[in-house]
Amino acid sequence: MEAMPWRAERDSQRSLVEVTYSGHVTIAEVRACAAAVFEELKDAAEGLILIDFTAVTRLDTQTVDVVGLPELFKSLGSESNTREALVAPHGSPAFDAAAFYETVALNRGRKVALFPDRARALAWLAAP
Repeated sequence: MEAMPWRAERDSQRSLVEVTYSGHVTIAEVRACAAAVFEELKDAAEGLILIDFTAVTRLDTQTVDVVGLPELFKSLGSESNTREALVAPHGSPAFDAAAFYETVALNRGRKVALFPDRARALAWLAAP
């Protein structure tokens, strides 16, 4: 059986769920990961999510897939208090899709921000 190209772990010290994608990632895997993450956050007072695309070598998504993600996340239990920090360095294979998702999500009232590195993403999540 092939290993999943994502890992989701709760960081109780920072009160967040950290998602790390690597290798070749498809939209089906993004959906599966989202289901696991929002299940993990279902009882959390605040949903803080760090999503790191730094190790992605290929991300297979279509525009319609990305446009549908905010509605999918809402159906999985994502609340208005959920904040997502995306890490995708400019020029990386996941940058364009992450930047497009950020725009789509912000237009739908979600709290999402894209960062070039993990340190800035964590600082944003830690801010009130």
